This record gives sequence, C-alpha cells and structure tokens, in this order.
Amino acid sequence: METDDPHRPRPSADEAAAVLREAEQLTSDVAAVKVPAWYFPALGAVVAPYGLITLLPDTAVGVGATFGGMAAFLVAIALIAHYGVKQMGVLRWLTWRETWPVFVPAGVLLVAASAVYLVVDSAWVWVALSVAVGALIAAFGPYHRRTSPFYRRDTSS
Repeated sequence: METDDPHRPRPSADEAAAVLREAEQLTSDVAAVKVPAWYFPALGAVVAPYGLITLLPDTAVGVGATFGGMAAFLVAIALIAHYGVKQMGVLRWLTWRETWPVFVPAGVLLVAASAVYLVVDSAWVWVALSVAVGALIAAFGPYHRRTSPFYRRDTSS
C-alpha cells in the first residue's frame, strides 16, 4: 500500500488493519509450511562423508580431488535445497527456536573435535566430526517433525 503519492488519499484505519491482518496470515501460512521428511536425512547424508576430504594427500591429484569433493558437496546441497523448496513451494527458514537442538550440539561437537585434534593431531578427527554432525542433522529431521507445532496441526478443518 503505497502512500507517497500526494494525490492518493491515505488508507483508512480499516484498510490498514485489513492489510495488516492479511500480512500476518501470510506470515503464519509460510511458517506452517512443512519441511519434507527426506530433507534433513539427505542433508545429513551429504555432510557425513565430507570430512573424508581432509584425508586426501597434499599432491596435485589430492588437491584436485579436494576441490572436486567440495564442488560435489556444494552441488548436492544446492540440489537438496532446490528440490526441498520446490516441494514446499516456498523457502522457509527455520527459527532459532526450531534449530537450536541441532546448532548447539554441533557447536559442542566442533569445540570437542578441536580440543581432541590439539591432542592427537589426526585428520580422522575431522572425519569423525563430519560423520557426527551428519548424523545429528539426519536425526534432527524426525525430531523437528515430532516437536514442531505445525506437524501436529489438524489440517482437515
């Protein structure tokens, strides 16, 4: 509702309230979009093996394979996001309230892996970290579907 035009009258209080109600309803509708059941397990499956690139040798072939692995990872993430958004019909960012159960443990795992790496100095620590974070992301999907109020909402009415 544009009001910069001096020849156009300002909206009435009822018109403004109606537009506000419509915006709030649209926001609520988008927040209620359900993430597909396959989405987080697919992300976890892509993240889990990512740490293997840390085991590649520091040779021309190893560096090339590292870049290839990184490219494959990014393409896989982009495709998962693309098909997830296509299925949902909208890009919906989860809120901090919804995602803290995956971000906080992932942060703890990262700090723990960093501490372990300082002691053991092995690239396998990063492989273990990526597997753990991948499993965490994959497990987050069913957790999110079980705890989000949007999956319990009765849509038959």
